[in-house]
Amino acid sequence: QQAYDSTDSYTNTATIKSGDQTVGNVTDTVSSSIEPVEKSLITQPTKDNNFVAEFSITVSGEGYSDVSEDFSGEYTVVDTHDNHMIIDTSTLAVYRLESNGSETSVTNYGYTYNNNTLTVTIPEAGKNTYRIVYEARIQKVSNNEQQPITYTNTATIYINGHTDDSTSSETVDLSSQGSATIGGSNS
Repeated sequence: QQAYDSTDSYTNTATIKSGDQTVGNVTDTVSSSIEPVEKSLITQPTKDNNFVAEFSITVSGEGYSDVSEDFSGEYTVVDTHDNHMIIDTSTLAVYRLESNGSETSVTNYGYTYNNNTLTVTIPEAGKNTYRIVYEARIQKVSNNEQQPITYTNTATIYINGHTDDSTSSETVDLSSQGSATIGGSNS
């Protein structure tokens, strides 16, 4: 797993040897102009919205030299969260980001949600960028839990043998008078 800087590309070369003689080289370059996966919080949970947060996961095969425009494989996104979150799968939506900046709703995807893990599979993904959105209720794990709490989730993308991840960690006060604090981190 590797974090990407949006202005760099990375090249890896493997040399195949038989004894002291080089019999071949394999090179792969990854352009990082677009992050493979980026997890972000769109809507902060507050008392006014019943502590419901909205998340976005943007995934792309653009940076991988071995993912072509006609890539017939799938993008698999695994979003794992702690016990402070419950995802409302009825709010799950997938969009393809078009080159003109618009979004097209995608209906050809599958998902499962079990044991704090949401898995979304987009078949015949091509070399496209997709945005997955959903809402999650933020809750206490126990009644006597200290406030504010920090809730964390990590999205991992699997594309054609590549694996990358992005984590969102936020803080919210769930007491009866509480409100969300702006901040947290995304790495």
